[in-house]
Amino acid sequence: MPLPCARQAEGIRRSHGGWLLLLVIPCLVGCPRAFYRNQADSEAYAIIEEKNTHPHWQMPDYSIAIDPRSRMFNPYDPDREPMPQDDPTSHEFMLRVDGKRGYAHWMANGQISDVQNPQWHIYLPLDEDGVLVLDARRAVQMALLHSDSYQRQLETLYLSALDVSFERFRFDTQFFGNYSTHYRSDGPLRNPAVGPQSVLALEGLPVLQARRAFATGSEMVVGFANSLVWQFSGPNDYSTSTVLDFTLLQPLLRRAGRDRVLERLTLSERTLLANVRQMERYRRAFYVEVLTGRGAGTGASRQGGVFGAGLEGFTGLGSSAFVRLGTGGTGPAAGTGGVQAGGFMGLLQSEQEIRNQRDNLNALRSNYFRLMANLRELMTTIPEQSESIVRQRLQVAQARTAMLNAESRLINSEVGYQSQLDAFKISLGLPPDLCVRIEDPMLERVSLIDPQIRPIQDRVSDLQQRVGDVILELLPAPGQAMVWDDAKHLRLLELRDLLDEVREIRQAMLVGEDAQIRRILADGMKLARKLREVLEARYAEATGPNGDEAAAAAAQWDRELLDRILQQISVSDDWLYRLSGYHRWRDALGDVQRAEQQLTAEGLIELEWMRTDTNPITRQLYRRYQADITELRQVELDQRQPIIQRLREAFATERQIFSDQLAEILDRDPWLVDLDRWRYSPDDVEVLTDQPLQIQLRRLKRLFAQFIDTMIDVPGKLNELPEKVDDYQRRIDRLIVDGPDLTPEQFVERFRQDISPDIPQELVELSENVLLLSLMQARDRAETVSLVDVDLHPAMALEIARANRRDWMNRRAVLVDTWRLIEFNADNLESNLDVVFSGDIRNRDRNNPFSLDSSTGTLRVGLRFNTPLIRLSERNTYRQALIEYQQARRSYYQFEDAINRNLRDTLRTVKLNQQNFEIRREAVRAADLQIELNEDIRRLQEASRQPTGPTAARDAVSALSDLLQAQNDFLSVWVTYELLRKTLDLDLGTMQLDPDSVWIDPGPIGPATGYVGVQVDLDDPFWPGPAALPIGSQMPAWCQEDVWGD
Repeated sequence: MPLPCARQAEGIRRSHGGWLLLLVIPCLVGCPRAFYRNQADSEAYAIIEEKNTHPHWQMPDYSIAIDPRSRMFNPYDPDREPMPQDDPTSHEFMLRVDGKRGYAHWMANGQISDVQNPQWHIYLPLDEDGVLVLDARRAVQMALLHSDSYQRQLETLYLSALDVSFERFRFDTQFFGNYSTHYRSDGPLRNPAVGPQSVLALEGLPVLQARRAFATGSEMVVGFANSLVWQFSGPNDYSTSTVLDFTLLQPLLRRAGRDRVLERLTLSERTLLANVRQMERYRRAFYVEVLTGRGAGTGASRQGGVFGAGLEGFTGLGSSAFVRLGTGGTGPAAGTGGVQAGGFMGLLQSEQEIRNQRDNLNALRSNYFRLMANLRELMTTIPEQSESIVRQRLQVAQARTAMLNAESRLINSEVGYQSQLDAFKISLGLPPDLCVRIEDPMLERVSLIDPQIRPIQDRVSDLQQRVGDVILELLPAPGQAMVWDDAKHLRLLELRDLLDEVREIRQAMLVGEDAQIRRILADGMKLARKLREVLEARYAEATGPNGDEAAAAAAQWDRELLDRILQQISVSDDWLYRLSGYHRWRDALGDVQRAEQQLTAEGLIELEWMRTDTNPITRQLYRRYQADITELRQVELDQRQPIIQRLREAFATERQIFSDQLAEILDRDPWLVDLDRWRYSPDDVEVLTDQPLQIQLRRLKRLFAQFIDTMIDVPGKLNELPEKVDDYQRRIDRLIVDGPDLTPEQFVERFRQDISPDIPQELVELSENVLLLSLMQARDRAETVSLVDVDLHPAMALEIARANRRDWMNRRAVLVDTWRLIEFNADNLESNLDVVFSGDIRNRDRNNPFSLDSSTGTLRVGLRFNTPLIRLSERNTYRQALIEYQQARRSYYQFEDAINRNLRDTLRTVKLNQQNFEIRREAVRAADLQIELNEDIRRLQEASRQPTGPTAARDAVSALSDLLQAQNDFLSVWVTYELLRKTLDLDLGTMQLDPDSVWIDPGPIGPATGYVGVQVDLDDPFWPGPAALPIGSQMPAWCQEDVWGD
């Protein structure tokens, strides 16, 4: 135990006892504050280290010292803290209170205006823009560095160790020393017999005393007392008195026995061990809280007033404090599957949902601009049906309403995200005004549309908007004549400049190592690997004991076809552009054959569909023979035959050219024809949660064929954009030159022929191609995303938790602590029977303080007995202890029941999400198919020059809305599943953290796979083995049954 500071002094006193006075002069000032603070730190850390040795709850580098980089760091002397800024009105009471002058030195250590670390900002890892970029690992590091709640748990554990130090101190030998001096002067009438006198006395009663408590309940006190008296008047003499005494007290009944005497020390030691365990659980739960928003629960706790410095008497009422040592955690409530996560993952989920909303808004804008382009074209012609324009205006209004609603929802989501981000910053211990950006690849696997393509979609959408605005300004309002002026000239120049952005968009899509097309190719290769896995499984199934030779042959043919395709394609540009004309030449061949059939028909021959066909080869074919086609419409029936004959001969020549081009491509890559077996597999849009292997294989083959088709078509179309842009800009230049000389009617006609609807339609096709690539990417990613397997029976999970959960270990200890209180409080019902042994010895010569003589001593021994006639308080306390133990018993098995229920709910929700994930995957496919079918219907209507259907806008909006919902649900289910995996690992007690306190993903969780990262110690019963049960345990038979909830 600490001894008081003392200094040796030198000097000689004339009196015989003067030198004794120098030996007992105490230190007037005492040791500095830092001495006691450092001493407390050293002792507390040593005590914690004693409990911090087991590998299952060993805390790395425990300390309550705050990192200088932390916002919480205190740069000032902790023993001489400057005064923080006070409320001015309240501060008046420190200067003067109730009319009395206050303490004058409150400001001696200075004053500070801010209580946080003034230098913490300079340690933040900000980027060049002054933004703190957080991924999951850095978010955890920021929380550990700045979180007040985590620091409080560390400090509570430290204070718990101080409580232990006090309880241990009670059984140490405790030394006490004191001395006093006084001077007395008596007047002559105070004691007439003696007369006036002056007395100087030095007394130590005792000068030194030693106390010691023993585990049996006995207590020994040894003391040394001394008194020195000088009389300077009257007798004018000197006297001394010295006593050396001891007392030994040994209780025999009440307050005797180790069960009673050691209880406070035992309780403090066990509580500290529980707190060390609980702190390790809290450290893992804190990670889960940062990542998922699930509360970390309770950490270390003190029992102030029950033991330590706050305990003056043990009443048996302290058992209620034990419940704070930790209870069973709760995971996500069972429901329909996905939920909105909190914490870091919640921010990532919200970000992804906002991206999905932006994609939806871009698609709605593209739909709106397409309908607007159709409306403008209708308004410049005389439609065959009078209600066509009204119907188209209705479609435009419906599309615009959906677009505006989507914009409003997006704004609300973005504002809500900022509030969510501010709350997260505060939970990390950061101020809400700190610029923070969340970036983490965690959700990339379930981000069905690559974030890199979104800026391109935004740019296309913005370009459509600006081009549409310019075209509206160029066209005259209904009922007004078109007048050429400088404004028209400037608008045409603006339109020309806007088209330059098309080249830049094409560049971003196709050129460079980071081009979007390469990312899409990478996703296609993942789909190919998935197809390969399923083909191998199908082949193994077909060649198995119950196999089918035909199925095996088909699977082998598919395997060989996939190998041939993968040998031909690569991430280089060669195969993309080598095959880019396949579909166009094939479709153009079909178009020219269709035109030839129409030329053989009698009556009206309509070939105008070729002008707006989606195939550029067909449009070029129309332009080459536009004069004959236009003349064919204008001449009389009897004058058509020569024109028809010229067109037949020309189309026959073109058909042969198209056939030769197609044959040349197929000679190089014959697998394109074989791919038709995959390409035309029927769609499976029904929800199947437990699909047979052949259905999954059929779907994957169809998706891979669609991937190949898209990669053949879209890059080729995008590669033609520079040439098209040059053509459109030349048209605009000619119109600028000719504009002043054209009549209003001629200008409108030239505008319709050269600019609108061709340029808006080109932008619509560009938007559709970008959308097509993103949808194909979404299909491919939806197929390749998978869940980490969790296959664990609830009964087995309970056994794992029973062996590994630190809070469960603590609850068992709490139950025993409550049980011990019965014996502790029963002790107070007994009689008091104490053995007392004491004695002393004094000095013989009153002038010599050390002349101790046994003849002056005395010894005393005796018994002290107190009958238990009044034990009402003790009786009530004992009865309460009995009841509290019964309550603790019930609380313990209720705690087990709560863990059991929580694990069962978690595992049910895991199974639910596994099934729901496949349902959501199928929902993405179904929503994507809706958009694809809507596009097919639109192309067919445009090809046949039919007006837009009455429900076209609603169908498009509905399909896009369904896709948005399916994407968000798919994301939500995956996020919830990952949240459940982390929660399950924590609730099983098997969660492992790396040195940065970041979760070590165990991979698949189940009896067959065990837990990756958990080191198995054959001598340690707490670690799960390969079967995820304590070493040496046998899995109960009822655990092996494949049942749930029975």
